[in-house]
Amino acid sequence: MAIAVPTGIKIFNWLGTMWGGKIQFKTPMLFCIGFLFQFLIAGLTGVMMAVAPFDWQRAVPTSWVAHFHYVIVGGILFCIFGAFTIGFPKSPGRMLIETLGKLHFWLFDRVSSDV
Repeated sequence: MAIAVPTGIKIFNWLGTMWGGKIQFKTPMLFCIGFLFQFLIAGLTGVMMAVAPFDWQRAVPTSWVAHFHYVIVGGILFCIFGAFTIGFPKSPGRMLIETLGKLHFWLFDRVSSDV
């Protein structure tokens, strides 16, 4: 509960921030939305593992591995790719190709959901 409640507040805060702005579904925003979804799923699996009776009946190491991968993929890789697609064009002065960025997101989203 010490982790779940502040994390839930953060998720609603991020959704509220997006609600108040003008959303354009470009590549960085897609990676941000992918991050939110993966982070939400990681939080739900973490809460399920924190409930002692449920975790005792389902004491399978694969559930811990799945939770870890949801946190790593959702928390790190989606953020890195989103930051790269928004920050990289500032270095060479050329924008990335939006179609390739969206293709990268959808292919990565498909691979990360199979983890």
